[in-house]
Amino acid sequence: MTTPPEDAAEAAADDPTRDRILDAAIEQFMAIGIRRASVGDIAKRAGVGRMTVYRRFPQREELITAAVLREARRELREVSEPLAAIEDPEQRLVELLTRTIRAVVDQPLLARLRVTEPEDVALRVTSGSGPLLALGRGFLASYLRAEVDAGRLRDQDVEATAELMARVAVSLFLQPASVLPLDDEAGLRRFVAEHVAPVVTGRPAPAA
Repeated sequence: MTTPPEDAAEAAADDPTRDRILDAAIEQFMAIGIRRASVGDIAKRAGVGRMTVYRRFPQREELITAAVLREARRELREVSEPLAAIEDPEQRLVELLTRTIRAVVDQPLLARLRVTEPEDVALRVTSGSGPLLALGRGFLASYLRAEVDAGRLRDQDVEATAELMARVAVSLFLQPASVLPLDDEAGLRRFVAEHVAPVVTGRPAPAA
């Protein structure tokens, strides 16, 4: 089953100190936001020296990106875990898309920053969204490619389809006030089955 793609650092040998720094960064961001969180504060919370942080993340922005991406990967792993138990490919697709949308909209760190630092977080998921958008696109494209290769889904440009789906999720994150039933999981699942999944499968929505 699909798992979020790893970057070079994630795929490298286990580094407990790096993990501790990232844990501390997330805790600090949740407590006071990204803008006010200093490397010194994060180092103190992690119980390490500033130079230990800089040896792993030479630039503050690298630390921020790594922490946000790790949280996003964690959410996507939770999205993918239940999918293997769903036998019907169209139901599995609907569940994937529903859970992905909810994960993006409700991700705790991003949801908090959407309120406390709306301008900054908007830049991180729009013009500054290279890594985040690439992660979401890669996750969805990996799933779609496996389904196409297995003959369970029509042939298509999976990268383009995945990017479209990822951009829809980003748009819903930035503007969660919507006529779409984002707070109603069953309603969102019906909406995805009727209006989103048919774009991917090329088949009409199931009859109500």
